[in-house]
Amino acid sequence: MLPIKPERFKDQEALLDYYYDELPESERYSFLMQLLDYPPVFELEIHEMFLDSLEYNESNYLAIAAFATKYNELLPEEYARTYEFIELALTTTAFYLKDKEQINRSLAVLKRNPVAGIDTVVKKVLFQLSFNGYFAEAVDFSEAVWRPLSESDKLWGYPEYDFAYTIYLCKLEKQYELLQSGNVSEWNSFLEIIKELGFDNSEERMDPVFSILSMHDTDNLVIDNLPVVKEERLLILNIHFLIYMKKTYNVPFILSEWWFNLLHGKGLFNKRKEPGAEFFIPYKVLDKYITGRLDTLLVNKEIIKMEVISIGHPNRGMKVFLHKHLITWTMNHLNLIKKKRKNLEGMILVLMVAARNTKSVA
Repeated sequence: MLPIKPERFKDQEALLDYYYDELPESERYSFLMQLLDYPPVFELEIHEMFLDSLEYNESNYLAIAAFATKYNELLPEEYARTYEFIELALTTTAFYLKDKEQINRSLAVLKRNPVAGIDTVVKKVLFQLSFNGYFAEAVDFSEAVWRPLSESDKLWGYPEYDFAYTIYLCKLEKQYELLQSGNVSEWNSFLEIIKELGFDNSEERMDPVFSILSMHDTDNLVIDNLPVVKEERLLILNIHFLIYMKKTYNVPFILSEWWFNLLHGKGLFNKRKEPGAEFFIPYKVLDKYITGRLDTLLVNKEIIKMEVISIGHPNRGMKVFLHKHLITWTMNHLNLIKKKRKNLEGMILVLMVAARNTKSVA
């Protein structure tokens, strides 16, 4: 199409009428690319016009990337305000294709103004980074965005939680490595860091964590030694699971924690009625349960393919951990629990490896 200068239109309404009523759909993308070359004449929401283009709606990855790059280079402040759906489309495909260059470009955009896309793309990108094996990038991204999210007056609640928690898990794993070698020199500074991130660093909570991280043999945990309070039991189970996955499969704490938190549905347990088998979970049941929940977590079926997870399938690790520990505990202490008249649901809540609506289990 021939170049069309925005000055030829008398006002914004005339330009929009031309775009939507006269311009063929196949030419809208070219028109917008040209429009970006001119200083803004009207107060146009160019990103909204682009969302109506064929290229966007047909998920033309290269065209979307070219538009985003040009938009960001020529109008960076405006793009930082309006990027969310464009970057959502870009990152979804970029992770699927493992396009690291585009992922890095998108991360740079999101870091500039994470508030603008927190509900659409920013949190999702954190999960995508973790589940695709970009652990260092996930931590770097979290360190860049958690404070702006925390300090924003446009958001409510705890929008920075997943990012602060990612940093916490990274620091926790580092402490595990140090404590395993007998190095306790950085523990106090670790406590200060997690306090700044918004987590409880009290001795009551963190002393048990310190003890478990320092243990060289974590295979002989006995339920009698666990605290009575449910949240404390969950905390200890959580730390043991992170260590187990790290030692057995070399899975980073960051990824193990996401898997851990998937296991909070009562329907997953109590499939077998005989004594000692309340927590027996057949592999097929566990696999179906976890895979079914992945779509809820990542909100995109296209990227829920196990081969994109660089460390391999996690369900086997879950199965081994659950069967090795929970079943053993159940068999050894079933009579004790019955004597204390704890019902099965209460026992499940005590031993389950994550609880619904629990803000933090580690």
